[in-house]
Amino acid sequence: MVMVGQFYTRDALQNWFLNEGLPAAREVLNHFDTLNSFFHGFKDYEKKNYKQTRNVVLMSCLPDLLKEKVLPEDIKKLHELEEALLAFDVPNWQRDKLNHLRSRLCSDGYYTSFSAYTELVIARRLANKVGTDNIEIYPGLATGKESDVLVNLVGKRIYLEIGNLGESEPEKKIQKIIDAVAKHLGNKLKESWYLMIEIDTAQLVFDKEGRIDKDESVKKLEWEIDRLCLDKLAGFKGFMFPDEIAWVVGSQESLQKMYSFLTPDIRERLQFIGTSPVKEWIDSCKHEIVQGSKLIKSIIGGGSKTLLVEVHTESIFPSAAAEAERNSFINHVKRHLEDQLQQLEPNNPNITIVQAFNWTIFGFGINFQDIAPLYLSIKKFLDEKNEESLSGIALFSRDFSESVFISNEEAGTVSKLRRDEIDMLGVRYLG
Repeated sequence: MVMVGQFYTRDALQNWFLNEGLPAAREVLNHFDTLNSFFHGFKDYEKKNYKQTRNVVLMSCLPDLLKEKVLPEDIKKLHELEEALLAFDVPNWQRDKLNHLRSRLCSDGYYTSFSAYTELVIARRLANKVGTDNIEIYPGLATGKESDVLVNLVGKRIYLEIGNLGESEPEKKIQKIIDAVAKHLGNKLKESWYLMIEIDTAQLVFDKEGRIDKDESVKKLEWEIDRLCLDKLAGFKGFMFPDEIAWVVGSQESLQKMYSFLTPDIRERLQFIGTSPVKEWIDSCKHEIVQGSKLIKSIIGGGSKTLLVEVHTESIFPSAAAEAERNSFINHVKRHLEDQLQQLEPNNPNITIVQAFNWTIFGFGINFQDIAPLYLSIKKFLDEKNEESLSGIALFSRDFSESVFISNEEAGTVSKLRRDEIDMLGVRYLG
């Protein structure tokens, strides 16, 4: 996942959505009767703003912008969701319960709709393990609240609370930073053109506590853009790495003297810096270009009917080091678990399920060494909370079939679950 900040004078994506994307999405949705009924065939969606409509079902129905086709993984996602709605007879639920689910599943907000999708799909997968009759969706709790899924397993009623990690505070800050910077560069360009820069979030400005300083990071990025005169690249078509350009420009005189000995790729770069408008850009700020930039890692330019500037990130979470990034992610998981503790059914087994992914921890369940820091942190969290009604925490990254279970040693006798019981749920027991 790459975060993107944009600035444009005319929304080309909105035009694509209205003229190509939405008609194609309606055609795809029409193949799933229950979902089509839920969404009323995307009726009146032409009135929506594409960038603000991030519904998980709509996103799965829209064709990929580059491949111009709906991806197989998205078709699989729609098929599994349709099966879940039918398996649990959702269209015939009581009106209030049905409308509540519909409002969440059809929400324009990505995380709201994705949470509803995840709950239904996990319930369906559990039903495949223990039988549909042993699964109840959104059962009531003694507190008056609702759990997500109830599993009746060999005489035990196991309550599952399922959650997805929403945007972390660092992600929210990064989005504000790259939006502001895209606007800054866009306002400096004087003509219709596409320009994209990729930045290294590890080079943003951090305070003494290791948190992103939004305002200072914006200033630093804008200064880099101005210092490197990136607005002079309007008219540039192609792809470049600023650090490579810096080396070739700084060594240009020597390289030209030994041109006959250069490899083809070095000759190509040398010729590249002599072409227009790259040459004019270099002439305007040669000294700064030779100095290079740790923040700006790559630049892409191309023709466009309208002015469009994009700022992409190299990674999902910011940090000055991978360890700090991992710790930020782990703390995000723990804050989420803290909120989920309010949804437990006393004197019963309860499992809190969290879907979360971070590149420093890879895929949960593939290699214990990968998730050891997260495992140990959650173990400590469970010990500190001393919650007798919590059986444990289940974690997965992208596929529920790769879930791992971390048991709560403080669980009371009624809430403890054995390894074989966890295995019956299709979850890997880590202990």
